[in-house]
Amino acid sequence: MDVPTRWNSTYTMLFVAYKFKKVFGRMAENAQFVEYFEEVDGSEKKKRVGPPMEKDWEKAQVFVNFLKRFHDITLQLSATKKTTSPLIWEEIVAMRMIIDETILDTTDPSLQEVAKRMESKFNKYWGNLEKVNKLVFLGTVIA
Repeated sequence: MDVPTRWNSTYTMLFVAYKFKKVFGRMAENAQFVEYFEEVDGSEKKKRVGPPMEKDWEKAQVFVNFLKRFHDITLQLSATKKTTSPLIWEEIVAMRMIIDETILDTTDPSLQEVAKRMESKFNKYWGNLEKVNKLVFLGTVIA
């Protein structure tokens, strides 16, 4: 992925790339484009990874759908023209639920693995309520 620890850049990259799905399909009709991927890469002595296939686009769409929810939460909490403190706890809980649901869903093992890594990062900041800044709770109650 683009930057493994930066899910937001991965979301943006996949979201934008998906808009060009038809372009990639058209390029696959070009012989020079196809030949490029059949060449052996000089530095690693193996064939290059080919252009995205339909299964790749399907997987990308699954990841876009998953990451979009986190993207939307980030945008909502990063707003500069409205008060966001009342939303923080609600959105933290929403993120936890998304991660948990994805971990329990066994239909896509690679997405499940990503959710497990996200859970580890999430727990680092929000896993122990004793360590969470009490102002987060105060902001929720006051609103």
